[in-house]
Formats: sequence, C-alpha cells, structure tokens
Amino acid sequence: MANRPEWLNALFGHSDEARLSAAAAEHVLWLRRRADADTTPMHVLKIVYVCHGWMLAVHDAPLISEPVEAWTYGPVVPTIYHEYKKYGAQSIPDAGMDHVDVFDDRARDLVSVIEEAYRPYTAVELSALTHKPGTPWDITRRKSGIGAVIDNELIQQHFKELLERSRRNSAART
Repeated sequence: MANRPEWLNALFGHSDEARLSAAAAEHVLWLRRRADADTTPMHVLKIVYVCHGWMLAVHDAPLISEPVEAWTYGPVVPTIYHEYKKYGAQSIPDAGMDHVDVFDDRARDLVSVIEEAYRPYTAVELSALTHKPGTPWDITRRKSGIGAVIDNELIQQHFKELLERSRRNSAART
C-alpha cells in the first residue's frame, strides 16, 4: 500500500489510516452505485464496519487501520462520518470509485460479497444489527463509554462467532 496514487493521498486528509478508510468508503459507494442501490452516510458507515469485521474474521487481517469508535448511535469510523455527514439521511450523490490499486484481491472480493449480502438492508436495519446487546459496540460502550475505541480483537471475535453460527446453520440444513 506504499505506492498509492496521488489522488488518494488527497482524500480525507493525509494519514494512512484516513486514506484507507476513505478508499473503503469510496469502494462501498462505487459497488452500491453499480447496483443502483440508494446509499446514505449510514449505509456507508455500517457496511464499511461490517466489511472490516468480516475481514478480521475470515482473513485475520483488518480492512481499515483507523480505529472504530463506539459513538452514541453505533460504531463509527470518524473519517468516514465527517466526510459524509453533510448529506444527513439523504442519498450520497457521489458515484464512488473502484479502488483496485488500494486493496488486495481478497479484500476487494470480501467487500464485494459482504456489500451484496447486506445490500437489501435499510440503513436503519444495518444500524440495528450493530446495536444489538452483546455486539462489540454494546460491550465497549458499557465498559468504556461513548467515544471509546472498539478493540479489533472484540470485533474479530464477534464476527468469528457469526461465521461459526452461520456454518452450524448451514450444516443443519444439509
């Protein structure tokens, strides 16, 4: 990731953490636009968070390096929130970008699969998924308060549990 294109360096500030978060958000937005899916800031925030969780669970690697924080209304990647908050609950008009030069194949493939799986969910439904009791946001908020960083290990554990539950349910159906 050291050889990022110059246009990406200008996105969302100059830190590597911010650039990676920006690229993830832009890629999710691009995928949703290709599918003609309405996309609000909450969609982008929650889908990037969920993709990050699944990346940790499946590949033992983070999708983004910027910490996810436990805000009042759920898990938030601050850089993404601040970039898209101007749209409120309205659709984001930007088309996004395919970031083939930022993420490796496994990350791009995972984001594509996860975005498609969660595409039918409304922003409110996505938010509700991340607010359930026992989720990393809930645990962090109760233990450390609003604004605390949600530990990647906690996110990974949660999504590994979801993966295991999914595997058990699939095995039971066969």
